[in-house]
Amino acid sequence: MAETQPKSNLPDGMYRLLFEHASDAIFSVRLSNMCIQSANPKLEEMTGYVVRQLIGGRVDPLVPQALGNDDAGRLFSPELLNSPGLYEDIRLRKVDDHLLFGSIAVGHLPDPDGTLAVCVLRDTTERRLLERELITKHMALREAHNELLSATHALEKRNNELMDLSNRIATLTKQAAIGEFTAGVAHSINNPLAALLSSIRQMGKVLPQITQTDLQERLVTLLDRQSQGAERIQQVVVDVRNVHKSGAPAAEFAIREITNELDKALSLFSHRTEHMEIVKDYFGQQDIEIIPDQLQYLFCNLIDNALLAMEYKGRLAIKTEIADSRLLISFEDNGPGLPAEIRERLFEPFVTTRSGGTGLGLSSAQRVAQMHRGKLSCADAEPTGTRFTLEIPCLQNEGN
Repeated sequence: MAETQPKSNLPDGMYRLLFEHASDAIFSVRLSNMCIQSANPKLEEMTGYVVRQLIGGRVDPLVPQALGNDDAGRLFSPELLNSPGLYEDIRLRKVDDHLLFGSIAVGHLPDPDGTLAVCVLRDTTERRLLERELITKHMALREAHNELLSATHALEKRNNELMDLSNRIATLTKQAAIGEFTAGVAHSINNPLAALLSSIRQMGKVLPQITQTDLQERLVTLLDRQSQGAERIQQVVVDVRNVHKSGAPAAEFAIREITNELDKALSLFSHRTEHMEIVKDYFGQQDIEIIPDQLQYLFCNLIDNALLAMEYKGRLAIKTEIADSRLLISFEDNGPGLPAEIRERLFEPFVTTRSGGTGLGLSSAQRVAQMHRGKLSCADAEPTGTRFTLEIPCLQNEGN
């Protein structure tokens, strides 16, 4: 027994009313000849074609010409009506040859004269234009965002340059003020210092006349320490003045044994290390080409800083080693250590951790290291404390 389609309770007049006043365009096409059989007024409103002129003719007026790649979507074609379904972003042609974008729902309806394709067309042109406009604005916004990021990075770079310049100006201002001050202090110190050195030299001439051997040896040792100390004071004055003066004469290099230079520097602090542990871990005797007075200044500065950090009650380890044809000399204390923010700027002029410190010692020490084609670095010691390491080329790499 053949199946029968269920009959709707809606009268034909109601169907006609819905068809005529629907918000979507509705039209039917006979698949055998692709001619339009019926259409509602909404199709005329959407496309501009007069409905009575479309009915009975083929659907060809609604088929657009193939356009460029810039126009997305699928072209409306008679073949599309052969398969029921919902088709999105379909392009149709309007009477003025402009495009109409829409979604089409296609269903097949049996008819004695052949199958009808019933189409419900919804206009999505405005929505698509809004979407494209939104995409364009989004792309413009992204481009503006990238430009803003680029401008921000450039501004940050410029700001960092201005901060560096400001710091340099502040440093130069300090140097100018301290340079003027140290020139006066140096002049005041040099006169009594010259008298002290002269007196020490005169005492040295008198020493051979003393007949008591033990007393003579003790006096020779004391006078030697006094002489070294006075010469160091004299050199410090010269170094401080050179910090603020360019064009200073080049110092002369000499070949010296490094462990002797270290011991000489330690001997100047013997009266301050009586209650401390001094550990010497020397690789062995090693000749090195140095500027003796300058390197003595560097050693004394590092030893003095370590003693002050430990308040003269701790452990100072001095170690020498060879690594990649370079001599490494480390000074390690077990004091409280240095804050990370200070350690990063430790070798800049006027940076100090001590109240009343000038902040010139380590910057001058770094300058001495650079004069020896080396560098001075700082790191935390384990478990506590600070380790300074001087790295300079070995003698065999100097080409002399």
